[in-house]
Amino acid sequence: MRLMSSLVRSAAPAALLILAAGCSADVAAPSLRTVVPPRPDRVTVASTDYSDGAGKSWRQPITTVGVSWNQVAQRCPRDGLTPCTGSIGAVDYTGWVWATSSQLVQLMSRWAPEILTSPTYSVNNVFAGIAIVSVFTPTQWFANTYSSSESVAGWTASLDSIGAPVGGGGGWSTPPHAGGLGIGSVANPDAVSSARGVFLWRADGSDGRVIVAANDSGAVAEPNGGTAVANVLANDLLAGATATVALVTLTQLTSSSSAVSLDVSDGSVDVAFGTPAGAASLTYKICETSNPSNCAQAAVAVAISGHLIDAVDDAGSAYTGGGAAVGDVRGNDQFGVPVSMALVSTSGAGISLDPADGSVDVAAGTAAGSYTLVYRLCEIASPTNCDTATVAISVVNYVIDAVNDQGAVPSATGGIAVANVLANDYLNFAAATLSRVTLSLVASSHPGVTLDLGDGSVDVAPQTASGMHVVTYSICERAMPTNCDQATATVAVAPQSIVVSRTSLTVKEGATGSFTVRLSQPPIAPVTVSVTFYAGTATLAPTPASITFTPSNWNTPVAVSVKPPKDSDKIDNAVTLNVSAAGIATVSVIVTVVDINRSVTNPTARIATPLNGQTVIGLVDFTGTGTDSNGIVVDGKFYVDGSRIYTDTNSSGSYRIPSRWDSSTVPNGWHTLELRVTDDSGADGRMTIRVLVNN
Repeated sequence: MRLMSSLVRSAAPAALLILAAGCSADVAAPSLRTVVPPRPDRVTVASTDYSDGAGKSWRQPITTVGVSWNQVAQRCPRDGLTPCTGSIGAVDYTGWVWATSSQLVQLMSRWAPEILTSPTYSVNNVFAGIAIVSVFTPTQWFANTYSSSESVAGWTASLDSIGAPVGGGGGWSTPPHAGGLGIGSVANPDAVSSARGVFLWRADGSDGRVIVAANDSGAVAEPNGGTAVANVLANDLLAGATATVALVTLTQLTSSSSAVSLDVSDGSVDVAFGTPAGAASLTYKICETSNPSNCAQAAVAVAISGHLIDAVDDAGSAYTGGGAAVGDVRGNDQFGVPVSMALVSTSGAGISLDPADGSVDVAAGTAAGSYTLVYRLCEIASPTNCDTATVAISVVNYVIDAVNDQGAVPSATGGIAVANVLANDYLNFAAATLSRVTLSLVASSHPGVTLDLGDGSVDVAPQTASGMHVVTYSICERAMPTNCDQATATVAVAPQSIVVSRTSLTVKEGATGSFTVRLSQPPIAPVTVSVTFYAGTATLAPTPASITFTPSNWNTPVAVSVKPPKDSDKIDNAVTLNVSAAGIATVSVIVTVVDINRSVTNPTARIATPLNGQTVIGLVDFTGTGTDSNGIVVDGKFYVDGSRIYTDTNSSGSYRIPSRWDSSTVPNGWHTLELRVTDDSGADGRMTIRVLVNN
């Protein structure tokens, strides 16, 4: 710009140079120059506001230097109409209107009319520069032997297209004679300079019906067209107030395109549908309706852009087995004309874009992880009108779930404990089959318990030790071998055992009782089971005393009969029979022998604990019951080897030694315990058992 070059040559002050060009004013003055405050003969001007004859009285910027744009914005509205309130520091702003850049340009047009049509709103006009510092006290000046200059600068209420504040001002310098005025952007809204104030005004009634038309600008997108400027009168003035169609007459003067026109009824500048992209201009005139000779002109600049193409980011997911992560990336994009679509980049070889349908696809076998794909949409009729977007893709493994199993088999024969461990396992919420997963054995707690990888069965070999055995296995997705899960199959291997139909029975002296015996599982070889007397206070000879079971009859119950002999006492007895075989746990059957010599009117005693034939240690629960068909049992007496050790007196029918019997008071070996109950008539009933003390 000629102004800038001339000011540089003449060593113009930094504030004038920068503000006229729309940049930062905070630049140090060149060396060998003396920067001083305003001239003493101008100081008095600072107290005099400048009336522009168009209804505004402008405050001297020198009175408001040293503030930032942001500080002013906290006290002053930015609409160019509403007054400020409050103070900044010691300076009161109340009642003053913060001028917009358009209002400042309108003021500058008094000295340089050409500024209204300048695309940069700045002009090289030394006389205009001299004029502005003639009415406003310079906010900075300097002089030395070879040159001097004066300038005034201040903030406006406007922001530029990128949001930077707009400042303005002007001035002059010599030699050679140069100067001008204008507005421009200042990068830092917090910048503070002693050479920059604030452009403020307030109405003073000096307009004398002055009419002002201010330039406008607007934009639309083709081919939709539309309204580029809502109302050109919005920044036009008549007698200091906003011009309206009720007060002024609008006339379109020129238009660079027949598709761009001014609606004189509402002041809008409209662009017809289908207007090609580019720039257009229009000029108009406003005249005071009541005084048609009072007119002003202005220009409107219209930018017609390409159709809006807005590609919006997407996100989607797919499994490692492949599929579409996003159905159509264009689903949330905006475009009103035919567009082409192209892949810009992808972060994974298995991530692709299908231009035919807009889907983002994941190839089968793509590793789990996060990926991105970038695509571009371009207007077919205007291939440079494009936009790009990014798709975030999450590739996840199929859900694989190996579920624990349980099973049981007999130890003798073994067999299949679990038919197929995969039966309750899942891959992607469907049954996990050997066609979809690989099966492998991780560990087995016993070599006789194995996993068949061909059918998923857990097999137990014959004669495997009884107990709980665990097989741990793993399943992995065939298409993604790293996608695995583990589970266990717990197998109960049951030992061979003897099964009796009853473990206790009651038989009268001289009568016959019976129970049955069989095996729990087929034996590999014949098993001989013996039924023998073990302990008791009576004798019994079971029949048969020996039974042989084979794989063919193991499950057939064999009856064993007992017939207690008669005796002369009146005591109920107990006998324990052991049912046993080599390598198999012994089963005991306790026979209570009821004495037939005791009168039916006598009470009946029964020892509940311990059991006949039981091995006891330490303190032992010694308890029993007493019943009477025609009286009330009143006590229970406890005997060990014929000696009474305790009497429990009550009529409840339940009797016990409260602190338990201390078996350590007798030698180790077999001992006879007796419970004797007495009823209210003095009759008694007795029962004896044998226990083995082993302390």
